[in-house]
Amino acid sequence: MAIYFAVALCALECLSALFGFLLSSAIDLCTPTIDKDFGSFTHMDFLANLLFFGKVPFLIVLLITTTLYGLSGLLIQYFYLLEFTTLLAGWQASIPAIMIAMMLSHILLKYIHQFVAISENHSISHEELVGMSGTLVIGHATHALSAQAKVKDRHGKTHYVMVRTEDDMLQLDAGDHLIITAHQQKFYTANIQHRD
Repeated sequence: MAIYFAVALCALECLSALFGFLLSSAIDLCTPTIDKDFGSFTHMDFLANLLFFGKVPFLIVLLITTTLYGLSGLLIQYFYLLEFTTLLAGWQASIPAIMIAMMLSHILLKYIHQFVAISENHSISHEELVGMSGTLVIGHATHALSAQAKVKDRHGKTHYVMVRTEDDMLQLDAGDHLIITAHQQKFYTANIQHRD
């Protein structure tokens, strides 16, 4: 079941990218930021640190954890079947599968976090893209709906960012040339520069 869930999430992300809406961005907008209070350390804080919540995109954490949980459950059932010629009850296989999935997820997410941290060190700040021009690549951007745009920074490096229009009445379509006007939490606002 967990593997089907992971495959369905991948399919949804691919489909949403085709329509100019990234599911991972929407999920990251909905997930709360974890406020570290060193006076109190709860089990949820331990889980958040174990699975790198807030440090790695939530969709990646979810995909890796569910995939590893499903695969470890299948392997546990397979080896138990080879040894005892019967299957374990689902709840009996799920307990070691959760522990194995958490350990392997932590190891894998630690390497992904290092990669994300290296990428962030070589990137520019979000505010440096304000005032830069770009082109809407996929979808339609409105004041309420984000779409993907391609923007070059002052170094000539291309960045793909999610943009919304600044004006309620404006809609940007794929191929429109735009100028970035401001940076919000997870997206940029833009105005039309010119249309081809």
